Amino acid sequence: MKKSLLCLILFCLGSIGVIDAQDEVAQEEVAQEGATNDTALVSMLAQLAQDTIVGQTGRVDLKEANAYINVPEGYLFLDNEAANHLLVDYWDNLRDEDILGALVTDSAKIYYNLETIFLVYYEDCGYVKDDDASTIDYDDLLKDLQEETKESNEEREKAGLEPVELVGWAATPYYDANEKTLYWAKRFAFGSDEDTVKHESLNYDIRILGRKGMLTMKAVAGVEDLPAVEEMKGVLLKGTSFTEGNTYADYNSATDHVAEFGIGALVAGKLLAKVGILAKLGVFFAKFWKLIVVAVAAVVGFFTKIFGKKKEDEKTDDSQK
Repeated sequence: MKKSLLCLILFCLGSIGVIDAQDEVAQEEVAQEGATNDTALVSMLAQLAQDTIVGQTGRVDLKEANAYINVPEGYLFLDNEAANHLLVDYWDNLRDEDILGALVTDSAKIYYNLETIFLVYYEDCGYVKDDDASTIDYDDLLKDLQEETKESNEEREKAGLEPVELVGWAATPYYDANEKTLYWAKRFAFGSDEDTVKHESLNYDIRILGRKGMLTMKAVAGVEDLPAVEEMKGVLLKGTSFTEGNTYADYNSATDHVAEFGIGALVAGKLLAKVGILAKLGVFFAKFWKLIVVAVAAVVGFFTKIFGKKKEDEKTDDSQK
């Protein structure tokens, strides 16, 4: 989807350049009719094509989480400000002060090579016991989640968001008892039953458990990007850890707070408000589709204006013969 948008951008810029070179008369006529919107379109497309992502490499300390990430070669870590540049300026989300940052590939641009991005948060929830990890029936849990997702659509509608359906697991939940890491992926479809085609998204979650809380990492990507997400997840987990004294093994039962939920509740998403993350993801994907539709409409209008004018002139010339 994002590559399609860039192709459209490059096509628009290139095609407008061809018209400029090959049909100066048509260009002049369009300008005389007040082509302010066309100029704004070209400016917008150029900005989207050129905007860059600025990130960090090497060791990045996540002080709020008592953790760190060793950013591997080929990747960049975006801090709160850089991550919000994407969330706010391009994806139409509200500013998120809670986000610690995001991990992307070092070839990523605002609208290109950004198939996979992991958003990084910290939940100060206490020590999460993992006693229930081996007893969870994830098939039954999925059915409950699908029903809850249906019920959440009423709230989404009130918030002005399109309905969402939990299609199923894209990756069945798995808890690594040695690494104290939990990960799973859900497949969502956005759109109403009347829509001919619904746009789907991949919701890939990672939880790294620590002494006083957990790192939460959420991938935002298309379903077709699952292999890339899996690869990125492996790289991310290898380089991420709590600092000495704050790991899961450092838990002190005499002094530390214990969370009121276990592994099953994490997968169920009990920590998230009904309209919370899903609302943001709905806006995220709606933003891409909106930009594509607007850009296509503007380009179609641009070419229609030029070639429609030429056709009218040709008819006028024929009638005068």
